[in-house]
Amino acid sequence: EPGVAAHGFANGAGDAVGNKLTINGGTVTDGDVQYDDISYQIAELGATGGFSRSGNASYNEVKITNGTVNGSYPTVYGGLALDGDSIGNTVTVDGVSTDGSLYIYGGASFSGGTASGNTVTFRQGTAVAVFGGNSDITGSSESAGGVSGNTVNISGGTVYEVDGGVSIKE
Repeated sequence: EPGVAAHGFANGAGDAVGNKLTINGGTVTDGDVQYDDISYQIAELGATGGFSRSGNASYNEVKITNGTVNGSYPTVYGGLALDGDSIGNTVTVDGVSTDGSLYIYGGASFSGGTASGNTVTFRQGTAVAVFGGNSDITGSSESAGGVSGNTVNISGGTVYEVDGGVSIKE
């Protein structure tokens, strides 16, 4: 049965470092995950190499070969830091399908942290958007974090939006 794939998951103040998630012909979909009496809606976690709620996500990796990422918001993250930095994460896609609008991030920070040195290599499949690095903050007086040194390589497939690095203050 398809499920959420989050290889390294740091629920507290820990870092998610050096985790590797490989999907070879499998299917990942969104859902709810319960950790330490805290429920996370994983609609936006899809396939994630390393996730930290209150720390950094660094040097994590996702490799997808002829896999499927489904759900209400199908997403792939090399590394995702909700309240920290996302550094040196990678995503490699050699064939992916989806039942929705697929978004791929090498590394992302949703707290205004930095996103640097992240890489996405996309060779086959279809994605709505591919981001090397993303720093996004909503509803705060703080500034969005910096993005630098992120890379996107596309050698096949179809991608409708490509950004090496994006810093967003909403």
